[in-house]
Amino acid sequence: MGKIVDDEIKDEVRRLARLFAKIDNQHKKFVSPLIGRVAFLTVSLQALEEQLKNEGLVIEFDNGGNQTGVRSHPAAILHVNYTKNLALVMKQLAGYLPESEGQEDELMLFLQKHNSR
Repeated sequence: MGKIVDDEIKDEVRRLARLFAKIDNQHKKFVSPLIGRVAFLTVSLQALEEQLKNEGLVIEFDNGGNQTGVRSHPAAILHVNYTKNLALVMKQLAGYLPESEGQEDELMLFLQKHNSR
């Protein structure tokens, strides 16, 4: 995997932090570490994807005992694990997103419309 640059992670942290700028200080204590985790995983996944594009999803192996074959590239396995972790952390973060001002949830609008009958 290519070297992960701290500047890329910092840029991602700044981008994500803007989304959570309006949450209260109590919640920021929980959100800040999650933002850092999402930023790291996002940048890492981008590097893994670039590596997999260049090297392929499988690699040949030879264990020295006349056994050869192909197996999943270690980066592909790591990509799957990071993707699962990213999904979990993003789900946690989504609960802290402030609701958009002036926009109502489509489901709520639907329910209000059909409850008035």
